[in-house]
Amino acid sequence: MVSTLPTSGGPIVRLRSVTKVYKLGRSEVTALHGVDLDIDEGELGALVGPSGSGKTTLLNILGCLDVASGGTYELGGQPIVAQDSDLLAPIRSRDIGFVFQSFNLIPVLDVTENVELSLTCAGKHGPAERRRRAEEMIDSVGLASLRRHRPDELSGGQRQRVAIARALATEPRIVLADEPTASLDTETALEIIELFVTLNRQRRATILFSTHDPRVLTHVRRLIHLKDGQLTDEPSPLAAAMAPQKTTAP
Repeated sequence: MVSTLPTSGGPIVRLRSVTKVYKLGRSEVTALHGVDLDIDEGELGALVGPSGSGKTTLLNILGCLDVASGGTYELGGQPIVAQDSDLLAPIRSRDIGFVFQSFNLIPVLDVTENVELSLTCAGKHGPAERRRRAEEMIDSVGLASLRRHRPDELSGGQRQRVAIARALATEPRIVLADEPTASLDTETALEIIELFVTLNRQRRATILFSTHDPRVLTHVRRLIHLKDGQLTDEPSPLAAAMAPQKTTAP
C-alpha cells in the first residue's frame, strides 16, 4: 500500500525549530523550545524525559493532535501546515498510527471490526479488502482465534495487541506508542515490547515510544532525550540508570 503522502528520500519525520507556547490567561508557558528532530524510516526509538519535560506536547504535535506555535514539521516530505488540529484529521487517519496505555477500543465492536474501522476512517479500500487486511493484521499479532471476540472478552495484553493491529493496519508513516506497557503486568509487557520489535523488523514500521518503562529502553535502538522542552544529550535519570556501567580493573 502506498501512502497518500509523498516520499522525500529523507527522514519520515523532520522537525525544525519547533516551539509550543500555551497561553494561560495573561501568562504564557513555553513547553517546547526550538526542537530539531529527524526520524528515519524503520526506526525504533523512545522519547524519554522527566515529567514536565514536554514529551506529551511533542508527541501530540508529531501525531497531529496539536499544532506547533512556531517552526516547521514535515511528515514524509510534506509540510504539515494548519492552524487547527481538526484540519489535520485526514493525515491522522491515513498516516499516523496510535497505541495508547488505555487501548481505546470500541467496546461494541469485535476484534476484526475494531481493526477494520481504522481502514474505514482512512478511506482506504473497499469493504472486502478492508476485512481481508484487518484479518491479516490480526493474525500477525497472534489473535487469529479471537477475531470475533469483543474487548471485554480479552485480557489486557490481548487488547493491546488489537490496538497495535489497528495502528498498523493502515500502514502509517509512523506509529506513536504512548506508555503502551504501563497498565500491563511484567510478563505481558515484555510480550508486547517483543511484538513491537518484531513488527518493526518484519514490516519496517517506524515506531516511537513515549515511556517511563525501563523495559522498553532495553529494546529500542534510539533514545531521544527531552528536558525542559529541549532535546539534550544529557540522559534522563531513567536512561542513565539503564546504561551499561563502566568497570575499572583493580
